[in-house]
This record gives sequence, structure tokens and C-alpha cells, in this order.
Amino acid sequence: MAARTFEMEPDERILLKETSVGEGDWSSCKGELVLTDRALIYVDRGLFGGFRGYTRFRLDEITQALAGTSPNGSHQLEVYHKDGQDNFVFGSAGKRRSVEWKNAIDGQLVRLGRMVADAPEREDDGGRGVAEAIGSVARTGGVIVGGIVRGVGQAALGFVDGLGVTGHDRKPDTPDGRDDALSKLEQLRDLGVLSPEEYEEKAAKLRDE
Repeated sequence: MAARTFEMEPDERILLKETSVGEGDWSSCKGELVLTDRALIYVDRGLFGGFRGYTRFRLDEITQALAGTSPNGSHQLEVYHKDGQDNFVFGSAGKRRSVEWKNAIDGQLVRLGRMVADAPEREDDGGRGVAEAIGSVARTGGVIVGGIVRGVGQAALGFVDGLGVTGHDRKPDTPDGRDDALSKLEQLRDLGVLSPEEYEEKAAKLRDE
């Protein structure tokens, strides 16, 4: 018999899933955390894995996600939404997991065109990759004020539609330029700003130029 779990909406896609997660500062890590393209879902399970219900946080109601620290010193994922704040702790590698989940949620908020606090970060706070991709998009079309990235969704749209650097009138009309643009498209796809279909369409146009 399959274990009871959460319900999904039609055509909803799971993007990230983690077991051994707890909700609250002092909870045991017996639950599950799931990120879809529409919501963040926490599945509460008892000591022996029994289903105790689930909580669904719609992405359009989430305002911010942070990798923070709980009162007992554990690293945690802090999720802020219209009804307040919920904290999630991970059974292992708490700092790395918190940063990964924060970045994943940020990616979906960017896709929805919402305000995102801080650019996506790495555990070492100095890596490249996803953080660099979003930072590039923010610089080309968003407005960065006091650490708040505004209009990142619109910036991403302008970037991929132009296949270049918005606001500077440059096109990737050299082999190196095309490779660089393709790399950025891949990072935007991996971040969730572009769907696989949108990525293929933009990449095909780029290759044909």
C-alpha cells in the first residue's frame, strides 16, 4: 500500500524534493519538503513515517526565502509569505540544503516576476553558475536597490527575447558570443526562468543566426 502524501493540481510539476525535513525551530526531521512550479509543500510525518497532513504554500503568496539560523544554532530555510513565516530544518548538510532550497525558490519567484531579496547565493558565497546567471539578468534589466532585485522577471524576458544584453544593443553575432548566450540560456532553463520548450525555441533561433 502506497504511503499517503500530498495532492497536486493538474499539470503541476515537481521540481525539487527532500526527505528528513522538519518544520519549526525544534522539530524532528521526519517530514518532506517539495517544490513544484506552483507551490512549496511540507508533508508532515510522524515518528514512524505515518502521514499527518501537509501544508501548501502557493508561490504567488511567498514573498521571500532566506537561508538563516534557528535559535538553537541550526541552519534553516526561512520562508516568508502572506500569513507570516515558516522555518524548515534539514536532517543533514543543513547549510548547503538551506542555500540550495533558497536558490530554487528564488528561481521560481523570478519566473513569476516577483520581487526577490538578494541574488541567488552559494554556500561559499563566492561561486558562479546559477547566482551568476541571475546576477547577469538582473544587471541587464532589473534595478538593484539596497540588495533588492526589482523587475528580474521582465529582465529575464528581455534577455532571452533579445538573445543579447538588454540595454546595450549587443548581439551574440560571433561564435564566442553565441556560446556565451547559449550558456546563459541553459542556466536560465536550469533556474526555472525558462521552460524546456522555451529554451529549445530560443536556442534554435540563436544557432540559426
